[in-house]
Amino acid sequence: FDDADLIVGFAIENDTRELSRSGIEGLSGDRCFDVRDLSWAVLGKEQGICVYNVPSLIKCSEECGFDWSDESAHSADADSLATLHLFWVLIRKFAEKYDIRPEGEFLDDGHIRVLLEKLARLKQAEIARLAEENAKGLLYLFKRDGDYRLYSRRDEMDEETMAAKVASGYQLVAMIAVNDRWKGHFELVK
Repeated sequence: FDDADLIVGFAIENDTRELSRSGIEGLSGDRCFDVRDLSWAVLGKEQGICVYNVPSLIKCSEECGFDWSDESAHSADADSLATLHLFWVLIRKFAEKYDIRPEGEFLDDGHIRVLLEKLARLKQAEIARLAEENAKGLLYLFKRDGDYRLYSRRDEMDEETMAAKVASGYQLVAMIAVNDRWKGHFELVK
């Protein structure tokens, strides 16, 4: 591990955590790479798969032509071979997709670093987009007997829930679409 420029794995966070507990150092930062991220960027984005919900190593590697027939999934050897196969298939596809190396040119360490940096930026942008999308929603302000209640919802309140509020004596004062439910909730309470 000390001599490795790049440590590659699939769903690597548990592996690196366990290795760190065993006294192995230097397993953080840009030395460790999760092939799951590459699977999302090459396979998942086209299939509408969320960056947080990439399929298993078995499914991803089979999709990239790995043959499990001679191997037993979840053994160290088989999973390592599948991960390595998946890494090389996907890194080449990623390079072609983003025109990082000319067709047929050898993929060297410099190309791989550029690709991994590009992938990190893509993942970071997708996570930011998802956070922004998840923050959007609606604030419902209800009043009953001079008492106000504020509800924050991602989606519009269904008719049954709205009817139950009205039946309980609540009157809808305002329904406000916001880009950030938490900030909107805080500001309205303030």
